[in-house]
Amino acid sequence: PGSHLPLRALATLVFPNAFGSPVDGNYFGGLHYQRTNYLVLNYQELQGFIGAAAFVLVLVAATRVRRGHATADRLPAAIRPFLWIGSGILAALIYVGGPPLRALQAIPLFDLAFIGRLRCILGFFLAVLAAIGLQSLGDEREGEARRGWLPTVAVVAAVAVLGAYCVVQVWDLAGQANQRRYVARQALLPLLAGAVAL
Repeated sequence: PGSHLPLRALATLVFPNAFGSPVDGNYFGGLHYQRTNYLVLNYQELQGFIGAAAFVLVLVAATRVRRGHATADRLPAAIRPFLWIGSGILAALIYVGGPPLRALQAIPLFDLAFIGRLRCILGFFLAVLAAIGLQSLGDEREGEARRGWLPTVAVVAAVAVLGAYCVVQVWDLAGQANQRRYVARQALLPLLAGAVAL
């Protein structure tokens, strides 16, 4: 159950080179990672990149949950809960581990593969949620969409706390690897893309 990606790896959702790059010869993502069984925490196994613009659209989808919303009314009722609950479960298994991961590892097929490889399914779920977010923006332009303040505040607070944790972890690790200048330079484009999308 300890064989999972570190929580700090969530930073790669929007910032692919948060831990350096093997192309630039400065990858440090495996620093202080306690290796379990066969896993080596290399660049490919750490990445969960969906992009800053897609991440903003996922946040938009999270704030459009009220009945009477045009996008929500066009989707089957079970789609949104399936995607959100599935994303939460996958993220917990991939980045937190613990007893739920231990239970999953007792199932054939999952007992042979590293849980971090489910990042592709998590990425797919997030891509669909980003599409829902984009559609809801189109509905809003048509004057059909409404949003509640409580989901917006909850989403912003949760993302802010998790984002702050990841930023602190990345910055600390970059300092230990003497790569803070590189990380700051690599963060510019994702930050700009996120700002434009926002």
